Amino acid sequence: MRWGKTFLVWTWVLAALALGALLTLLHEAPLPPPNPTAGAPASEWTLTHGLALRCPCSRRIVDHLLARGATADAAEEVLLVDAADGTVRALEARGFRVRAVDADTLPRLGFEAVPGLVIRSPDGRVAYAGAHAPKRSGPVDDLSLLQRAREGASTRPFAVLGCAISQALTARVDPLSLKSLPRGFLP
Repeated sequence: MRWGKTFLVWTWVLAALALGALLTLLHEAPLPPPNPTAGAPASEWTLTHGLALRCPCSRRIVDHLLARGATADAAEEVLLVDAADGTVRALEARGFRVRAVDADTLPRLGFEAVPGLVIRSPDGRVAYAGAHAPKRSGPVDDLSLLQRAREGASTRPFAVLGCAISQALTARVDPLSLKSLPRGFLP
């Protein structure tokens, strides 16, 4: 009888370790960068932030944007999934144009995963499409990326390490729905 309990305990431990490793890999897997089309000439540089409030990494970017406010020398738009009225008003008060979109619309705008950043030059050309920072918890480099784009420097896009938005991508990266949280679970 004792061997049976030991076997069950070890089976549980190994299963928990395997599940933990799988969830860690799902969390650290790079997701596709934004894939926008070139836009119409806008006469100024533009930054488009693709974010979803249910994604912790996106909420970190929202906090960064609220802390710094919109830059005066470029137009900034926030495409926001799961937009809360308070967050929208706060971003607008800091100078951002906010467009509340649903999870089905954001992929049609070029964002299958969040958080993502697209920088366009005044002629509408996409100068940068990737993540806001080189690391999930590192400093946000959006304004540095804008400056490099203005200087004509080619910047390798940072990997998007966040949350899948499109249903197709979610099915590919999390086929068992292990990482998916029910709506309303996150604050």
